[in-house]
Amino acid sequence: MKFLKLSNQFIVGLLFFSGSLYSAVQIIQPSENAYEDIQEALILAEPGDVIRLTAGIYNLQDSLSLDVEGVQIEGEGMNQTILSFAGQQSGAQGLSVTSDNVTLQDFSVQNAKGDAIKVKGVTNIKFLRVKTEWTNGPNPQNGAYGLYPVESTNVLIDGCVAIGASDAGIYVGQSQNIIVRNSRAEFNVAGIEIENSYYADVHNNIATNNTGGILVFDLPGLPQQGGHHVRVFNNRSIGNNTDNFAPEGNIVGEVPRGTGIIIQANSNVEIFDNEIGDNDTVNIAVVTYGNETDDKTYYPHPKSIQIHGNKFGPTGYNPDTSKGELAQILFDLSGGNMPDIFWDGLLPISQLIFGQPDHEKMIISNNGDASLLAIKPIGYMVPFLEPAILDINDEKAKEVIDLLGADNVVYFNTDVMNEDSVKNAINGIKENFGKLNFIVNCAGTGYGARILGKNGPHPLDIFKFIIDLNLVGTFNVMRLCAELIDENDPDKEGEKGVIINTASIAGYEGQIGQSAYSASKAGVIGLTLTAARDLARHGIRVCTIAPGIFDTPLMSLAKEENKKALLETTQFPHRFGKTKEFGQLAGHIVENRYLNGETIRLDSAMRMGAQ
Repeated sequence: MKFLKLSNQFIVGLLFFSGSLYSAVQIIQPSENAYEDIQEALILAEPGDVIRLTAGIYNLQDSLSLDVEGVQIEGEGMNQTILSFAGQQSGAQGLSVTSDNVTLQDFSVQNAKGDAIKVKGVTNIKFLRVKTEWTNGPNPQNGAYGLYPVESTNVLIDGCVAIGASDAGIYVGQSQNIIVRNSRAEFNVAGIEIENSYYADVHNNIATNNTGGILVFDLPGLPQQGGHHVRVFNNRSIGNNTDNFAPEGNIVGEVPRGTGIIIQANSNVEIFDNEIGDNDTVNIAVVTYGNETDDKTYYPHPKSIQIHGNKFGPTGYNPDTSKGELAQILFDLSGGNMPDIFWDGLLPISQLIFGQPDHEKMIISNNGDASLLAIKPIGYMVPFLEPAILDINDEKAKEVIDLLGADNVVYFNTDVMNEDSVKNAINGIKENFGKLNFIVNCAGTGYGARILGKNGPHPLDIFKFIIDLNLVGTFNVMRLCAELIDENDPDKEGEKGVIINTASIAGYEGQIGQSAYSASKAGVIGLTLTAARDLARHGIRVCTIAPGIFDTPLMSLAKEENKKALLETTQFPHRFGKTKEFGQLAGHIVENRYLNGETIRLDSAMRMGAQ
């Protein structure tokens, strides 16, 4: 058995026996050599050891660090055993832990130069009745984080207190399997923050007097992204009205004073059975990450959010419009009548136009008389998208214009087979918007006739018309739009815009009587790769969607027996395609910058037979 001889400490005996290893309790008392005593104990500790800090104030000049597995650091109470870093001269944290199976309990860390307790890359970390505090009140010079486990697995924070952090009092980032419970966060910028993390339960906590009470964030540029499955329940997020004191440039510096809960860019988040009120700006906000980022893998939109069973108190009586855009947008949209729950409604382009998938929609229920303000995505975003509609059917175009809002869209009656008609439309786009970024080229029609039928040979004029509309029309719009897109300034990767054409699976396996239609769509398919190669030097991507059987006006022309026969050839899902699914794929093509020169079948794995 090895006994450590450290100054101003003694060993009281063996705590327990584990295998062949004896674990020791090492007791350290406050002294002039407190830093040396504690750090030596942390270095020389063995797995299973308990380092016990007696009551008193430990004045420490440097960071403490632990890199030994299975160690427990315990005090005699968070208000009795105090590690004070007020005179800290070096080190980025108060206490740093980089080893697994560590328990920290019953002590305080005060006035650390940087983060109070940082835990990184560990498995099984427990914070039990630990307090972190900066005692000079809210101040941008305070350390960023109080309890700060990051890139860790199996994190338990129980019965803790965090006060005065200039970022987050209790922060768990890029981690998995997390419990934060029975704790209190006060006078921090963010009280409790779960960031870029998976499977977290935050419950029975109090967040009060912070700038924002509880944050569930996902941010770009971090090793772990796509935060999901976070439950926030049975908490009190009340009176979070402290002015934001985050240092300049910090993302949390955009959080407006008086925010109860914010969900940003996470999925599968459930907020339920909480008490949320007396927050100056808004009780709950569900928002998209709105800053520019070069991280192409990042998904900035929240999805699959549930908010139910919460009890709301007053909110919005003194909104903070000086920080970020959230409060100002809220104030403007509500006319000063701030809601309990706000959703910014921002979505990917495809979902903006065609709607969210059902499983990604937000569900709000059983929140008493709580008020909700949800920006209608199409109404809010369309002005920023600046769409133009080119169509020959004024009546059908009007239906779309009514949906988008006449003030948000321009319309040009356009015959895609006519060069001057398309040129006039493109000139109108340039005049109204100054540029063109992407197009969805989907004008077309069909005609059913056998090459040799009961009434003789297939009408040549009809064959020419179908080819002219579906193939030549597609090429005409593509070539003239490409000219305008080429005037755009390239982005960082050299891209100027995207062209999406529409073919059909009939271009691969046309049925009897589809000679004209199949030939035209096969032509579009054959055009795709060549067009992508032609336009590559201009920074313009070209892709084609080849739909199966979709519930469109064109399908309505088919006989019922033909529709039934086609439906029988679908695999899964066994149904007609939905127009929004076409739109979702178009949106993905725009967003996925590595897609180019491809014709993508969208057909539930169906292959059309001869009939």
